[in-house]
Amino acid sequence: MKTTVAIPHHDLPAEHRYLAQERVQELERIGDELHSLHVVLELDHLKHHVEIVAHIDHGQVLVAQGREESFHAALDAACAKMETQLRRHHGRLMDRRHGRA
Repeated sequence: MKTTVAIPHHDLPAEHRYLAQERVQELERIGDELHSLHVVLELDHLKHHVEIVAHIDHGQVLVAQGREESFHAALDAACAKMETQLRRHHGRLMDRRHGRA
């Protein structure tokens, strides 16, 4: 799985990039069908904004965002939302494979 972490305006410390990459790698254990993850870290008006874009099987794209006052809270919120979306997607795949509608 390919993971990229982008800090477009370079107004965040580099250790945020490493923390985000480690935290996002944990999502791989949930979604077997993940092809790539793209994380964007931004700081605008004293609010941290984290956006996670996941490309999964059959060209589908899942997006989760977190906007909080601290970087860690924003990252946790975005990861929790993405984890929920991945679990829901995985559950739908399992239902479809086993004939449940």
